[in-house]
Amino acid sequence: MSHKKILIYFTKKEVAADPYAHMPDRREIYWALFQEGRARGFDMYLGVKPTIHHGGMEFENVLFFTGEQFELREERILFDAIFDRSPNKNFPTPDIDKKTLNSSAFKELANNKDQTYELLKRYMPKTFPISSKQDFVTSHSMFLPKEMAVFKPVDSFGGKGVIITEAKNLLPDLVVPNKKFILQKFVDTSGGVPGIISGHHDLRIIIVDGSPVLLQARSPKPGELRANVSQGGQSIEFPYEAAPSALKAIVSQVHPLIDSLYDSPFYSIDFGIDADGTPYIFEINDQIGFKGAITGQNRIKFCKNFIDSLEKRARL
Repeated sequence: MSHKKILIYFTKKEVAADPYAHMPDRREIYWALFQEGRARGFDMYLGVKPTIHHGGMEFENVLFFTGEQFELREERILFDAIFDRSPNKNFPTPDIDKKTLNSSAFKELANNKDQTYELLKRYMPKTFPISSKQDFVTSHSMFLPKEMAVFKPVDSFGGKGVIITEAKNLLPDLVVPNKKFILQKFVDTSGGVPGIISGHHDLRIIIVDGSPVLLQARSPKPGELRANVSQGGQSIEFPYEAAPSALKAIVSQVHPLIDSLYDSPFYSIDFGIDADGTPYIFEINDQIGFKGAITGQNRIKFCKNFIDSLEKRARL
């Protein structure tokens, strides 16, 4: 009986026996995922340049994981489940949506902060949608001149394009035609989180297969307010159980909602906690980088849940 085939689908990496050799921290977690899948009886593959998608679940030129290295398979292969790490907004296609982690609908939600706010506004700082200079002027009038505000594109990720400054420094010229933005109340996280992190921060909860599995507490580099690791921030890892109870209370309401609407995707919820201890959701993310490997028992739980999620899709 042939094994079910799982593809982790990138579009930018190059063919190599060890495609992650140049980034050892990410290599650890991706290899752990491949090894977990293989130990569970799946054939594990990696899609990279020059992988060709022939439609549906059929791909050509993929890397097969032997357990020790990756070997190029040039023939066409029909897969049973896919983990999508591509930036392609038109993938997955509707015919394979349910067999792909994550679905196209969830990718759209996570990459559109207007949609995220409509779904989760109860838990988020006040946010104003901006699609014109007039929208900006109207929304900007809701801020005091010295009040801190956040301005960012609706499709930003990794902290790219985000401006955090006093409202008086934000001008209508930031708005460009045919592009959408948000203007958001700033949450002062400078008080830190006792027992977790000091100073400005965000707290990332990673959710896999309908279960919160990990807390990452991230702090910005000196002189910066964005805590994204891609912007030079530092990350400290904790089991989810270490998260503040007020934050877990929100997660317990939000993640079942997202899981039911979007078929238990793989994602994170990013929070900040203000001076009075109130957590606010900043955003959700579907493209989570593994800079800084998940370790110990956290890694074991993460890999198990991750392969569980793909197994469910492979058996549809």
